Amino acid sequence: FPKNILDIGSGTGNISINLAENYKFSKIVACDIAHGMSVFAQGKRNGQSNIHIATADTETLPYPSNSFDLIASNLMFQWVTDLSKAFAELHRVIKENGYIYLTTLAEGSLHELKDSFESACQMSYKDTSPIFQKFNNEKELKSLMTYTGFNNISLDTWDEIRFYPDVETLLRNLK
Repeated sequence: FPKNILDIGSGTGNISINLAENYKFSKIVACDIAHGMSVFAQGKRNGQSNIHIATADTETLPYPSNSFDLIASNLMFQWVTDLSKAFAELHRVIKENGYIYLTTLAEGSLHELKDSFESACQMSYKDTSPIFQKFNNEKELKSLMTYTGFNNISLDTWDEIRFYPDVETLLRNLK
C-alpha cells in the first residue's frame, strides 16, 4: 500500500477523504493553490487524522524529492500555466516506482462554451479575437510528460457529455 499520497489540486477535499478512508495507514497530503479551498477541505476532514492540508502551487511544490508513493489529481491540470514546470515537479516528488493518476480536460472540451463565448465577443468586440482556455490533446500531454522525465505513460481518453441548465451552473461546477 502507498505510505505517502499527494492529492494535488485537492479542492474541496473529496478525493483526499476517499483516499483516507481506503488507505487508513497512509499519510494523505491534500494540496491546493487556493487557500480558501484548503480551509474548506480542513473543515470536511471528518476527524480523519491521516489527512494533512496544505496550500501550495503545483509548479513549485514545497516537498522534498522522492516523497510520494502515489499522486492523484482530478480536473486541475488544464488550469496550470506551465505544464512542463508542473510535470517536472511531479516527477521530482514522486518516488521511483510511484504512480500518478490524473484527469484533465482535453482538446475539444467545453466546445459549446467556447463557441458561445466567441459569438458573444464577435457581437460586442468586432475588432478583437477572444481568448479562450486552450486544452492540450493526448499527444501534447504525453510529449510534455516524456520531456520532463516520465516513462511508462498510459493515457486514456473518452468523451463525457454532461448537460447543465444554464451557463452559471456549468461555471460553478467547473470551479
